[in-house]
Amino acid sequence: MIRFDADERRLFEAAIERFAADQYSLARCRSGDMECSQLEWRRFAAQGLLAIGIPPALGGVGGGASELAAVMREIGRNLLSPPFLDSVVVAVTAIHRFASEAQAGSRLPMIAQGDLRTGFAHLEARSGNDRHHVEAQLAQGRISGAKSFVLDATTASEFIVSAREERGDLRLCFVAAGSEGLSLQTYRLPDGRLAAAMTLENVSADPMPRVADLDRVLDLAAVCVAAEAVGAIEAINQETLAYAKTRRQFGSPIGSFQILQHRLVDMLIAAEEASAIVIDALEAIDSDAPDAAFLVSAAKAHVDKAGRFVAESAIQVHGGMGMTDECAVGHHLKRLLTIGSQFGTADWHMDRVARLAALTRAAVRCRDRPLRSQGNSPPAGQGSPDP
Repeated sequence: MIRFDADERRLFEAAIERFAADQYSLARCRSGDMECSQLEWRRFAAQGLLAIGIPPALGGVGGGASELAAVMREIGRNLLSPPFLDSVVVAVTAIHRFASEAQAGSRLPMIAQGDLRTGFAHLEARSGNDRHHVEAQLAQGRISGAKSFVLDATTASEFIVSAREERGDLRLCFVAAGSEGLSLQTYRLPDGRLAAAMTLENVSADPMPRVADLDRVLDLAAVCVAAEAVGAIEAINQETLAYAKTRRQFGSPIGSFQILQHRLVDMLIAAEEASAIVIDALEAIDSDAPDAAFLVSAAKAHVDKAGRFVAESAIQVHGGMGMTDECAVGHHLKRLLTIGSQFGTADWHMDRVARLAALTRAAVRCRDRPLRSQGNSPPAGQGSPDP
């Protein structure tokens, strides 16, 4: 993996920030039509954003989790709607890990150029927060089953679909949009983006050859949506501070009231903490640290709760207008609520943090416990050492 150096990272983040700000439109959010057109997708490709994570030999620009998350952060800050999460973050990572050389060679250059938009169909109606619950079946190159939450399904040209073989192995498969036996039932998410429930009836598929262990892919997706939430939190704080400086009550700006100053400081602290914990998780993923899963879950859980606190506080500062279409804060809250249900809720990630912490403590106890060999056995009459 080719990482950006410090100077490249600064230039890259500045370019993303400028480009994303140019794409922002509150009027579009108010219309409820958040589908990403092919023209808009091409603009992202022209900036090189769709080439992140792809090796230069395959038309990419390199980069890792931190660079992918930088794009997601600006998407959240500016309420953008491109399917970057599925088409780049998830698809590119899954192809790297599980696809054949031929499958990767034919698809990654097309993704980088904006010629291939890939949906990710994994969740099912009975999945809940269980990442590994997959009932869709793969037999003789064909998939039958149903998926419940597929973002931007109407614009994708191909899907990566999870299914289990007869012996129970989990495979990711390429399924072309419009395939015979594939049907979609679309619906709007609270933030205006389009999703779909997918039904597959004996649909032709191209399986990736390696058995799919999805934890690393889903962890990357989870921390990237956490980065998107951080961008939304920062935008809410900026909007609320500007409002507090201009809205007057009793002859003074409401930002001069001490109780609101304290609330604004709490919101700023929440944003800084959320940003810091996401950065830690991204660095752990990029360095393949052993505690990466722990940090990802800690980040997702913390950011989901921080986002709700900041958004609800902002609405209190704004008053009733905070939930109107004319105010961006309400739109950011809708995006944060949607993010909170993606790739594990805060409660599920907190449970995972507790499980991983317990495993770590057990490993330390086992490492430090003396072996019951000759010379380490307890003296007669003193019993066994405490567990």
